[in-house]
Amino acid sequence: MNSITPIPYSRAVSFSERSFFSGPTIRKQALSVQYVFEGKGSLSVDELRAAVTEATASNPGARLALRGVLKWLRWEAVGAIPGVQVVDQWDVDGELPPELLTAFDVMNGPTCEVLLSNGPKPKLVFRCFHGVMDGRGLIHFAEEVFRVLRGEKCKGSPSTITDSQLIKDLVGKKHRPMRPMTFQPPMDPGSPSLKGVHGHRFYLEGHIPSLPAKVAAGLIRLAQTRKDKTISFMTPVDIRYYKTGIRSMGNLSSPIYFDGSSGEDWPAIQEKIMNALLEREALRFEASEAIFAWIPLWATKHVINKFEAFQKRKRLYMFSTYISHITLPKKAVFACPDFQCESAFVTPPQTEFFPLGVSAITMEGKTHLTVFGPRYIANDQQLKEVASYIRAVVAEG
Repeated sequence: MNSITPIPYSRAVSFSERSFFSGPTIRKQALSVQYVFEGKGSLSVDELRAAVTEATASNPGARLALRGVLKWLRWEAVGAIPGVQVVDQWDVDGELPPELLTAFDVMNGPTCEVLLSNGPKPKLVFRCFHGVMDGRGLIHFAEEVFRVLRGEKCKGSPSTITDSQLIKDLVGKKHRPMRPMTFQPPMDPGSPSLKGVHGHRFYLEGHIPSLPAKVAAGLIRLAQTRKDKTISFMTPVDIRYYKTGIRSMGNLSSPIYFDGSSGEDWPAIQEKIMNALLEREALRFEASEAIFAWIPLWATKHVINKFEAFQKRKRLYMFSTYISHITLPKKAVFACPDFQCESAFVTPPQTEFFPLGVSAITMEGKTHLTVFGPRYIANDQQLKEVASYIRAVVAEG
């Protein structure tokens, strides 16, 4: 592996990134993005640690720490290099064990880490605080680590542009309407005393066209069983694709929203999604963005905590279900001489902000889906029921 001098890096903390801060303290943040690569082989922890260090030198977004205040709040590449931990095997159909869900130190780092689990089904887990990376950014970092493990040169990710800057460059300052907090999850919530987030994982063979629309259609059918007339969905859009040449690990995803009514099937939902994309609805500022730049981060965190508590108490949300779908390159991109990737999947983010979530990863003819949500909304059986409704819609073609 080559020795590379780390490059300097600094970017503004965007509105969307500020909104990911929650919990009891600013310093320790738990909202994470988590991807698991499972396969065969046996990686040396020393070799992996060296690869992570080298990949970080070309991708400074992996070692960010918080600096500044108010509108001058910035992420700077002065934090610790992502840690590498060796962990025991765990149930691959469930979420990561609680002892592995460590909070990230946003003041000193690391704000990203890699977990290595050798054994009968070896796994590599890439985790980061969502305030420093989105899903595509974390995937890029995983690709870079595997490049180093194969003896290849890193591509790097030097861009310092934020989602707000990119949206302004593309369409100017267009704002999206305020979302009403009138939606409920598609199932009857359980006891509000239950805490934590859990998930259920399943897979579908093949690349599934219009998968988010089919997931939504399955959830509309589920909601009909409790006589809900309308439920709403949010799905993130990677806005890097609107401008060529951006290599960034930052949060460059922006949401689109669409509603589904009783009796609507997936072609009608797909038309709504396509219309939202054609109208570039992801390229919008939130109404409160300008104000948040002048609110101290501790106060922002307090507002978000109160917001989540209100959702839990009233059982009302800005959307009913979060849906994401990412298609990965070939398995060989996530492989090296000592590890051959066979599958990839998401483990649930530890946040009760989403009433229900469905995250899908497609790679080489197989799609892994993870259904997740707060325990106070859905129990294990209800998560499996969501999966069965999705399977039924996909089976219909």
